[in-house]
Amino acid sequence: MSQERKIFEQILYNQVLTIPEWQVFSSVLFDAGICSINALIATNEQSLNNLKIPQAPLDLLKDFQKQLKYVGQRTRDMNSFSQPLNENSIIRDYFFLPCFSPVDYIPAMTDKEDQIKNATQKVNSTGTGNLTRHQAIMIALYCQEGRSQDVSFYYILNRALRERNDDFLSFLPSLYLLDSGLRSLPPINKTTWRGQNRAPDLSKFIVDNVVCFTGICSTTEDKSATLAFMERTPPKGVVHSRTLFKLNMTQGYSIQRWSSMSHEQEIVAGFCSRWKVLKVNCDHLEDFDYIENYLCNVYIELQQLDYEPLFDTTSNTVCGLHLLSKIDTSRLPIIPTDDFKLQFVNMFNSLMNDTAKEILKEKLGDLWNTEENRFRGDVTESEAMESVVNKVLMRSQELRTYLTRSETNIRQCLIICQQNQIYSTLQLIYEKENEDRTIEKLQKLGFSAVDSEKIYNNEGDKKMLQTLYVSVNGLQGDSENPRNVTQWLADNRMKHYVWRDGMMMGIFQAIQAVFNMTGCCMNNFTCCEEVCRFTYKTSGVIVQRGDIIIAIAIASVHLSGYLIQWWYGDITFKQLFKSIVVTMPSMAVGFVAAMIALAFGPVGIAGVLISSVTAAIVGGGSEVLIRMLVESLFPDGYIEEANAKRLLYHKALKALNCTEDSSCREVQTQYRQLAQLYYPKRHKNKSARDATDNDMENFNRILAAYEIIQTYRSTLDAACKRLKIPRDSLSKETFEYWKTVDRKSIRDSVEIQKSFEILDMHLNYTKKSLSWLRKKLNIHDAGNLAAEIHELSNLVMGSTTKM
Repeated sequence: MSQERKIFEQILYNQVLTIPEWQVFSSVLFDAGICSINALIATNEQSLNNLKIPQAPLDLLKDFQKQLKYVGQRTRDMNSFSQPLNENSIIRDYFFLPCFSPVDYIPAMTDKEDQIKNATQKVNSTGTGNLTRHQAIMIALYCQEGRSQDVSFYYILNRALRERNDDFLSFLPSLYLLDSGLRSLPPINKTTWRGQNRAPDLSKFIVDNVVCFTGICSTTEDKSATLAFMERTPPKGVVHSRTLFKLNMTQGYSIQRWSSMSHEQEIVAGFCSRWKVLKVNCDHLEDFDYIENYLCNVYIELQQLDYEPLFDTTSNTVCGLHLLSKIDTSRLPIIPTDDFKLQFVNMFNSLMNDTAKEILKEKLGDLWNTEENRFRGDVTESEAMESVVNKVLMRSQELRTYLTRSETNIRQCLIICQQNQIYSTLQLIYEKENEDRTIEKLQKLGFSAVDSEKIYNNEGDKKMLQTLYVSVNGLQGDSENPRNVTQWLADNRMKHYVWRDGMMMGIFQAIQAVFNMTGCCMNNFTCCEEVCRFTYKTSGVIVQRGDIIIAIAIASVHLSGYLIQWWYGDITFKQLFKSIVVTMPSMAVGFVAAMIALAFGPVGIAGVLISSVTAAIVGGGSEVLIRMLVESLFPDGYIEEANAKRLLYHKALKALNCTEDSSCREVQTQYRQLAQLYYPKRHKNKSARDATDNDMENFNRILAAYEIIQTYRSTLDAACKRLKIPRDSLSKETFEYWKTVDRKSIRDSVEIQKSFEILDMHLNYTKKSLSWLRKKLNIHDAGNLAAEIHELSNLVMGSTTKM
């Protein structure tokens, strides 16, 4: 990926695709050829509408494009004396997000780490003054000399300001720190000087006109120091014009403390400083300390005027909770334990919002020294501190993501959440444990009627998931009503039956082969002599008594397994009957095939092996054919399907991190969030094919879990309604009472009988006895899906714990 595209992608994440689930759509933009700021500006509205992107992020993209049309203009007017940057909404509406390390404020840049390291060392030796550490480091970085001019932070930043290129937006965090840091210094009122080796655009410098310096205006108290700048040879093709500015400063700031050149006596004016033109002379003679009548090709005198900050740095401009929700926590796991205290304190002090600080203080509790704004000296358990900080920031991010997906007014809703001390999604959704906040209760908190309905229904999440759902080939139904489990269960059932019965056939043949190969040895043992000598010969086929005993023994074990599962409700009587009908003839056919192969095949070990392979092929093939015939004649019905889903119901609940008491809304919310989390294209940076395959498997399991819960609960609701038993009061006691008073209806109505069987299985067949054995013998319709959902539940629980 090119550097330009990487920068554009990061800008998209910060400005448009602001939640993780939306970031997958960056690939849609790239596929459409929109890989830079200029390409986005040049794209017409119809082309944007044709992109397969949900409406919410698409609207943000269009708004962002409109804002960029000012920033992206590159005309001759866009030089250092252009219209102030703070007139653009991107700058005006920007709110600063503190980071844990100064490195995170700077975009990709040659020698970035080395330059920041030098700036940090400078701050360590000179102190921060009354600035935050991050502000001081950024000013020191601005003063540093890079390995060459082209790679210095000073040069790259000013070039981005002049050209308004893609780098400009990625420099906003560092611009904010520089602007707020400079304005935190004591203002200076004195005359300073600035020299340059080329002429400015004199059409702008007309006496009594007002000009604006977009970037930081660097000047010096030492007039003689400007000579070096005026005498410097300009780039090839540029006319050498010695230009001297005399600036009457009223809001200047000294950055000499952090300058890499102690003799400069540098004083700067902040971004977007405004100046009134007092005098403009050409071929002006000026006296310096050691030079008299030095010829300045251009001489300009300016008077500084009051001007607004580049950014709005007032404490209450942005909701504190909103600010916390946007802090990048991706670096938390890789910050060394010893550095965490220092980095967190630096980040905390960089927060320009009192409410955000109060929220963190409240959550840190006894770990925090409120008077000195740092961790208590006796606190040494960094893991505990990291856990609290991570939990607060992650939960606030989760809350913002939920509100964003619900397509609400984010800023207003977060203000209301902050006022009501709601700092997580669970606090928003539930008033108390397992008690939903209704639309009316949300309105009482202060949310508008429209936002209350959106929060309750989470329509944005629903639309997002539907967009993802239809992009996956082969899925039936829609995201809210998936219809895939029945087919998945059928596919798994056949695979499982063939594998299980093939294993039993293999075990039978293995034991038989052992008996055949060691038969002569067994003749030496009295207890086995009769078993091995007894044979029945007909048409050249020899059947040993041992073969018959082995066949009966394995068939008995097989039948016992079926009976155990039927007794505990893992399979219905119909499934028991079909399994016996399929398995016993298949084993018999395999047995006969093995005897025929043994009789007409070669003698010795080769014959034994051939007979075993023959039995496996013939027996397995007959099992498949008989299974297909039986399933076509006696397909599983409503009861069997309900029972299969009952067996998976609790595993499905666990997979969605829910319980049997979880409301339908809670299940739906968890399903939507997890489905988007495990969407196959979510981890778009993965290059390994197996990673994509794992994402697809997890996504399918989430869909399966939700469909199982949804359909099984619908089945229970329908059964309760038919039997006139309130769903909320369903228990063994109420069910037993219903049987005593309404037993006759069970016999008279087929539908009531089905409902009775469903509730009976639900209440009475959730036993855990011999669960280890039943799991091994599992033959119900779920096949391997049960293990897959169980595996997914462990994965979900692990990710939830980390969150």
